[in-house]
Amino acid sequence: MCGIAVILPNSALEVAPWTIDRMTAALAHRGPDARATQRLKGCYLGHTRLAILDPEGGAQPMGDEGGRHWIVFNGEIFNHPALRRALESFGHVFRTRSDTEVLLRAYMQWGRSCVGRLNGQFAFAVWDQVEQTLFAARDRFGEKPFHYALTPEGHWLAASEIKSLLASDLINPHIDLLSVDAVLSLFYVPPDRTIYQDVFTLPPAHAAIFRPQGRMECWRYWEPVFSNRSISESEAVEGIRTLVQQAVRRQKVADVPVGCFLSGGLDSTTIAGELAGMSGRPVRTYAVGFGDLINELPFAREAAEAYGTEHRELEMDIDVAAALEQMLEVYDEPFADSSNIPTWHVCRFARQEVKVALSGDGGDELFGGYDWYTPLLQPEAELSQADVWQRHTQSSTHLHADRGSLWGHRPQPATAAIVRDRFGPNDQTIGIDRAIAFDLGCYLPGDILVKMDRAAMAHGLETRAPFLDVDLVEFILSLPHEMRFKGGRLKHLMRQAFSDRWPASIRSRGKQGFGAPVYHWMRQPPVAAMWDRIRLAGSALCELLPGTPTVAQTLRPQRQWTLLCLGLWLERHSSCLRNLW
Repeated sequence: MCGIAVILPNSALEVAPWTIDRMTAALAHRGPDARATQRLKGCYLGHTRLAILDPEGGAQPMGDEGGRHWIVFNGEIFNHPALRRALESFGHVFRTRSDTEVLLRAYMQWGRSCVGRLNGQFAFAVWDQVEQTLFAARDRFGEKPFHYALTPEGHWLAASEIKSLLASDLINPHIDLLSVDAVLSLFYVPPDRTIYQDVFTLPPAHAAIFRPQGRMECWRYWEPVFSNRSISESEAVEGIRTLVQQAVRRQKVADVPVGCFLSGGLDSTTIAGELAGMSGRPVRTYAVGFGDLINELPFAREAAEAYGTEHRELEMDIDVAAALEQMLEVYDEPFADSSNIPTWHVCRFARQEVKVALSGDGGDELFGGYDWYTPLLQPEAELSQADVWQRHTQSSTHLHADRGSLWGHRPQPATAAIVRDRFGPNDQTIGIDRAIAFDLGCYLPGDILVKMDRAAMAHGLETRAPFLDVDLVEFILSLPHEMRFKGGRLKHLMRQAFSDRWPASIRSRGKQGFGAPVYHWMRQPPVAAMWDRIRLAGSALCELLPGTPTVAQTLRPQRQWTLLCLGLWLERHSSCLRNLW
């Protein structure tokens, strides 16, 4: 994992040469092993490196032997050995063992279509000196971030995190009201937006070409296809076992120590078990608990004993007020999934021993593990196709809840309609697959993967999610949803494939998310003082949402937490409210 920064200067105006240095320095946490910049005619590139593969040979920015193409890359290409062999058959000669060079040469060979051949997590940009164009792409699920902006002077900026764009001092962004309302309803900014009107994100599974003078072309290169395969359940189970093993085998490859998060849930237990079974030495596993409030440590401990791992546990008594302030630095935007705090701590804990950690992220979306799917598992005759998306978002979000009282005399943005337009499924997707499509397209990249990427990279830790291996994803989603949820059972196929390898206590567990005790946290005196402060008349939160003083105290704890996260963020970024009305 790494951090990338790019400037495409408007050819009519100069950009101070140190600007790319500042943008790159702002990403030092993502790549603590090396930092470098390259100033080319028409393009400045910056890179901070977390060296995982080929530490000696994979330095970036990387150019080809003729100096025409240059790349900055954040991520890992897990099928790079196969791509390397294919490229060698075309006559490419490699100078390094890195997947970065494979990616660069893949673009040189196949152009924009190279992204369809990639199995990995990635955000990258390739500058073509001859064409004077920048090609950029992001992985299918949004595991790696890519933000960009067009300055008032016509310069393109791009970076792994928003803080890098702001470090350029070339933009002064304004808040986006629809994104604010989305945070109030989803607890995160949707993955096709940012909190600012004038800072953008390349959506998952999209690629783009940036040209000077502010010209840009963007397109989607992949989307999931549901329930279009007809095979027996036994064939499906065997295929799942094979593909999960293949994904773990691909993703355990590194030139540095690799560990695994282990919560004791079905997803992380499955990954840890597969990793342990193919490792020549005990796998290092990491778990976190909150004492009597939320404690999964006994389940994690039993799994660790079953698989013979070197297990580490972190029992947390968190200074929540200090953690809230820290999260403002880590996430750049309002982010109200409270599990970001324990995630940040367990990543810091793991980074003391390993540079790479595998996780179970994506398992609930892929195999159907969320409790909110259960009400949707009715016979098709009782649940109309058009109603599934609405019912799902009503039960799993606050999209359809009344937020007008918070906005007061200001108009509430039409968030539900816009989110549906962007993340609603197509007409070919039916039944519960309509709910799965929303969680894969919005919740997973907007919440789960943002949470993990920022928390891990704050400590220079690379995380990998084998369940998001594209071969595995495409296979499972292609299976009939009646098979995936046979008998109305959550994670039916995962249980069929792996339950015989789980410890008994985990085999019988229901779903428990990696959450946090928000109700108790809100009552800690320092947090309560923060809560009182952000609701005072004249605060930035009350300027934005005039109804806050009247409504806030009546809200449930999670919605209060969301307002708190938003209010604290606005205290630091109140300038984005200027000239808004």
